[in-house]
Amino acid sequence: GDHCRWCKAAPRCRTYKDKVWSIAQVEFAPIEEPDPERLSDEELLEVLDNLPTIENFVAAVKNYALRMVESDPRALPGWKLGWTKRTREWDNIDGVIEFCKSHGFSIDEFSPRELLSPAQMLKLLKSKQKRRRRRKGEEPETNPLDAFVRYSIPSPKLLPASDPGEDFEPIE
Repeated sequence: GDHCRWCKAAPRCRTYKDKVWSIAQVEFAPIEEPDPERLSDEELLEVLDNLPTIENFVAAVKNYALRMVESDPRALPGWKLGWTKRTREWDNIDGVIEFCKSHGFSIDEFSPRELLSPAQMLKLLKSKQKRRRRRKGEEPETNPLDAFVRYSIPSPKLLPASDPGEDFEPIE
C-alpha cells in the first residue's frame, strides 16, 4: 500500500518490488515510444497517478545501495561512491552588500529581487572593471568576492563504476 514508502524494509521487500514491477509493466508495456506527447490524456493521468509509488521505490533502493557502498565500497560490484557537486554560497551577505555599495553598484544591479549568486556577482564585477593585461610571470588577481563566499559540503552519491566522476575517499 501507500504506507510502504515509509517502511525501512522497502528496498529489499519482494511484495513492494512486485507491486512496482506490475505497475511499471502495465503502465509502460503499451507504450511503444517513451514520448509523453504521444500518450492520450487517460494514459498520461494513469502514469502520473502511479509515479509516486515507482519513484518512492527507486529512491528507497538508491538510498539503501548508497548506505551499503558507504559501509563497504566492494559491496555492489559495478558501483562506487562519488561526490555531489560543490556550490558557492554567500557566507556574509551584509559584507557583500557593503562591498557592492562601495564599488558603486546600484541595488538593482546586485540584488534585483534577491542577491545575485557568487558566479553572477563575479561576472557583474568583471563587466564594471577595466581590463588590465597581466604581465608575464605576474600572479593572477585574486577574486575580491572570495572573502564573502563559502562552499557547500559535498555529500556522497552512488555512481556506476564506469562513471568518470570524482571518487569518494573516506576520511580516516
